[in-house]
This record gives sequence, C-alpha cells and structure tokens, in this order.
Amino acid sequence: MFVQRPKTIEEKIVKTFHEEPELMLAIANCESGINQKAVSHTRDFGVMQVNEKVWDLTANKMGLDYKNSEDDNLEMARHIYDVQGISAWVCYGIVAYNL
Repeated sequence: MFVQRPKTIEEKIVKTFHEEPELMLAIANCESGINQKAVSHTRDFGVMQVNEKVWDLTANKMGLDYKNSEDDNLEMARHIYDVQGISAWVCYGIVAYNL
C-alpha cells in the first residue's frame, strides 16, 4: 500500500494537528507567516515559533532541532500542544476570534 507523505508545510501542519487543522494553519500563518526561518525578538523559532527559553531543554532531550528543521519544529509544536494546549500560541486569541 502506497501512503503519500505530505509535501508542503501546509500539508505537514494539517497532518500534525489533524484535530484542528484550519486553526493551526491560521496560527502558523499569524506566528511566522509559515516560515521556518522566522525568529522573533523573544527568541521564538520556526513555523510554530517555539520559544527557546521555555522549550530548548525539552527539545534537546527529545533530539529535536526545532530551530533549523521544519519537521522537528512541528514535532516540538505537537508536544507543546499536547502539554499546554492551543493557548500556548499568542496568536490563538487573534485567529480564533476571526475564524
């Protein structure tokens, strides 16, 4: 059986956050413009703007390079989602209101 892997970052976000794909796409767009190279002044990295101060130790323990790898950024974001829920992202309040 052939399973097609997601090719675009948008497809990867939908697959990673299958429970709320539209909301997480909107959050990623708000947080980073869906740009893995985005870095904020508060040291948030990648597509899902993973905060270095809060999540770096956990990411290292998980073997994730969320700063440079799109896939690792999404995997770390999934972990954050599982631990803290959707409200972990600042943009949640903005995009939830507009959806």
